[in-house]
Amino acid sequence: MANTTFKHPGTIVDLDHEHYKPIAADKKWTKGIGAAELAELAQAADKISELHRETVNFVARKQIEVGHILLLARAKFTGDKEFGQWRETCTPIGSRQTAHKLMQLATQAGEGRITEKLLDGLPTSTLFELLSAPDSVVNTVQEKVEAGEKPSQKDVREIRGAAVQSTSQRGPTHQTDKVQTYTNQPKPKADTESPEAKYNKVLEKAFEFRVDAFRDSGEKMTDAWAWVIFGLPAFAEGLPHKEVVGVMHLHYLKDCFSDSIKATLNDAMARLMKLY
Repeated sequence: MANTTFKHPGTIVDLDHEHYKPIAADKKWTKGIGAAELAELAQAADKISELHRETVNFVARKQIEVGHILLLARAKFTGDKEFGQWRETCTPIGSRQTAHKLMQLATQAGEGRITEKLLDGLPTSTLFELLSAPDSVVNTVQEKVEAGEKPSQKDVREIRGAAVQSTSQRGPTHQTDKVQTYTNQPKPKADTESPEAKYNKVLEKAFEFRVDAFRDSGEKMTDAWAWVIFGLPAFAEGLPHKEVVGVMHLHYLKDCFSDSIKATLNDAMARLMKLY
């Protein structure tokens, strides 16, 4: 049987009937379609899947390339504010959260935490979900990908939830739940946790303990830490409504047991208000 060639957006699909098994005619949509046409459709579906995989891989690597460029650009600025103004004015990456994720993806891919198999097997939305996940979660997802599975963003969140529950049962110091260091600036070798891991560890605590943990860490008040003080995941997709943050501020203010906690809360509130 001669090959059939038809156009597909961006490519030419060549269907070789002699080397492709026809689809079993057990689906409703196969009614009235002959064996030759089923063979063509089967190979067309296979080609589409192949092109889709290539597209996913292409997009992931281009995202990494953008992240690398953003990292290089960030190094030329003295502060996040100026970098953000340049990025919003001169590039299509208007979202601070998206820029952060792209830079983290580039860093972690370069360090090998986000592996080639993960890049080949997962869309960027799922890869983004892995950036702040513990190593145990990344390893679990890696095993699933190697087994031929394709965990979704929802699947990764469920795996993370199970890992957090397991961690709370055995204590927060379990070594496998610590995320490696992937930051732009060099840190002392003794510091083995990424900023995201530190944020997540503090987020699990009640308000007054969040403030105490922040103060004990010796970290400076930044936009990300301001989110965490209010119990918000750092660099989440968009802040809550300004009035909601105001209500949260007043609520937490009532729970302030010391002037130092109150001062830290007010500093975080002032920092958040600058983001609106």
